[in-house]
Amino acid sequence: MHITWTEQAQNKIHDIIKQHPNGHFVLNYDREGCGCSDDGIYTLGFTDEPIQNEVQIDTNSVPIYVMSYNQVYLDNEMTIDYDEKTKSFDLKSLNQIMNQTMSCVIDIKSKASN
Repeated sequence: MHITWTEQAQNKIHDIIKQHPNGHFVLNYDREGCGCSDDGIYTLGFTDEPIQNEVQIDTNSVPIYVMSYNQVYLDNEMTIDYDEKTKSFDLKSLNQIMNQTMSCVIDIKSKASN
């Protein structure tokens, strides 16, 4: 499994990292309120919470983590882009657009990174 961050996405994630150097990116598959377990939405998070059941996904830049049991919902080759107009990230593969308007939810608990 591999995720390619586009140049625009890399610029945005590096801005986030500059503000919060102790965090890491997490790709979540949120099924809450979606009904079936196959009906979910991908979300992007940035947190300083410890990595426990997460698996690191290979990328061309900054690492991204996903819960091990959510890997089944991901494609082998994916791209994360950033759209300056909508201020959101896009997650897509050759087969599908997984989420065209992902915001990055920043959840930093450590005061050291503020």
